Amino acid sequence: MTRLVAVFGLAVAAGVTPAFSAPWTPPVSRSILPNHPGEQVGLEDPIAFFERLVRRYRSLRRYAERVEVLQITKDPGTGDPAIRTLTRFRAEITGDDLRVDRSELTSRAIDALTPHAVGSGASDEELWMLPHLSLRFADQPLEQFRPGGRDPFRPSEVDRVTIRNRELVRVELLSGDEEDPAARFNLFIDPERMLVERVEGDEWLPGGLHHQTTVRIENHVIGVEVAPLEGSDAEPNPVGVESTDRTEPIHGPETAETLDRTPR
Repeated sequence: MTRLVAVFGLAVAAGVTPAFSAPWTPPVSRSILPNHPGEQVGLEDPIAFFERLVRRYRSLRRYAERVEVLQITKDPGTGDPAIRTLTRFRAEITGDDLRVDRSELTSRAIDALTPHAVGSGASDEELWMLPHLSLRFADQPLEQFRPGGRDPFRPSEVDRVTIRNRELVRVELLSGDEEDPAARFNLFIDPERMLVERVEGDEWLPGGLHHQTTVRIENHVIGVEVAPLEGSDAEPNPVGVESTDRTEPIHGPETAETLDRTPR
């Protein structure tokens, strides 16, 4: 029987192991040309927009961000309360490598779930926690987006939304049936920079567990490292700053229904 347990503050489904495969390291050269932020963004075709977003992320060679991940896991078959976990990460892209720093306590929890280490590229475990970075590192971003033994995701909708007086572009990714999908993820993108600012996910895990994820990118830094998280072993290694962009906070899923999302 599947049950929920807490490991170092992270929600874990006992008896359920995410479908992680061997880490993938991208090839030295890519045939995908970089996308240029600031171009007029067309919203007629969600697939075309998603492909542009992938090209934008694959053009990033020096990039860092601070990320807050809120996870809510509940077993509807029991009366147990939902398990909520809030984790903060610092992610850095250097060339074709992804480095994810977190506090020592969080690192122990992740290591307990994902024992093998990765020296280069990006591990599936890191991309599962930070699904928007699959656009940069996954060979097949839709097939490898949030792996979990289900059908690949597909872009189903794209529109403009207003969230707290800020205009963003929302791309909806679905896995499974249109009416009752196994997973639904929404990416909220700044159309000027073509960078994801927020990810909202709703999915069913093996064993009938209902899992919600909200990823909030607190700031984007292009061309320089951000300061390491308190309690991590990482040391900053500053380089020349190209640009620094800070994202305004947007509240978590507990208030998501009250946000003003007005399609344009």
